Amino acid sequence: MTCPVCMLHFRDPRVLPCLHTFCRECLQEWATKQQPLECPTCRTQVSLPDQGVDGLRTNFYVNNLLDFAAVKEGVGQGVQCQVCEGKEEGARSWCVQCAVLLCESCTNTHRRFPAMKGHQIVTQENLEASEGVPSSFQRKTFCPKHEEQVLTFYCQPCQTLVCVSCTVVDH
Repeated sequence: MTCPVCMLHFRDPRVLPCLHTFCRECLQEWATKQQPLECPTCRTQVSLPDQGVDGLRTNFYVNNLLDFAAVKEGVGQGVQCQVCEGKEEGARSWCVQCAVLLCESCTNTHRRFPAMKGHQIVTQENLEASEGVPSSFQRKTFCPKHEEQVLTFYCQPCQTLVCVSCTVVDH
């Protein structure tokens, strides 16, 4: 899954109103070169939000696919644990919430921490047994206003994801 501008794996993928997706950095560079901004793929004119490119929605679907692809390729392929320091331990599992590859020792430690007890650990065996992307393999997206709240609802008039608190207060 590559960005059509830089031809590299997506980094912080942002989606335009025309539904084309690009790296945030690529869009920022593209936006400085032309006004008004046009989609690099279909040339549709895009009105940027007040925050500029940072105000565009993150493409969470692409993020989840990138996470899954990295894990499926990485676990068991000699990829190193992302938590160990100085050790050369191979990754054997993936924490969905932390989005890190873990060796067996770090997985056991991760499961023991009270703050991480609810985290979902996907093991190499689970990944090898799955044909597609497991439905549980999704990163939770948190509300920017209420940082502890997961975005679980969609406000149609505002066309945005909202948390429980936002539905009561703002939507």
